Amino acid sequence: FQEGLSMPLRELHLFHALGLGLLVTASTAATAAEGDPPPKAFADVIACRGIADTQERLACFDATVAELEGATDSKTVVVLSGEEVKETRRGLFGLSLPRIGLFKGDNDDEESLREITSTITKLSGGTGQWVVTLDDGSVWEQTDGAFTKRPAVGQTIVIKRAAFGSYMGRINNGAAFRVKRRS
Repeated sequence: FQEGLSMPLRELHLFHALGLGLLVTASTAATAAEGDPPPKAFADVIACRGIADTQERLACFDATVAELEGATDSKTVVVLSGEEVKETRRGLFGLSLPRIGLFKGDNDDEESLREITSTITKLSGGTGQWVVTLDDGSVWEQTDGAFTKRPAVGQTIVIKRAAFGSYMGRINNGAAFRVKRRS
């Protein structure tokens, strides 16, 4: 680190470098798992780690961090927390989307969202054709015509992945019925 810097400023540089290193490492792991190279802004920061001279390495980090900050400000690079990714995956549960690497983990089977538990906030339709709105705003409709006890607003519903891309719903541990997501 630069001579003459106060101890707190040195620690601040170290903190930023370590934090950025963790961010870059997480991003690199995610993109490497998909086979895509990391964005240039990340690759440039990673390249700084290979510089042996501390002064040159710090100068490299300072320059590339500024580039990375610009990329995030312009939304060329977007950084999401693991929790934000989980929330997004939950919000997309039941929708037919192309496979996007961002929403799967290193082991897709372990990371895959297999069910959601929610509360019914709105109800329409009738026996065998219920349409329920959940507390996250998603709308699901019954597709199998099976007789089910009349659901009610405020009840708990569990929706699970079933065979061949279908979904099964169960309200208050009652009989299961087929559902599909409308929106």
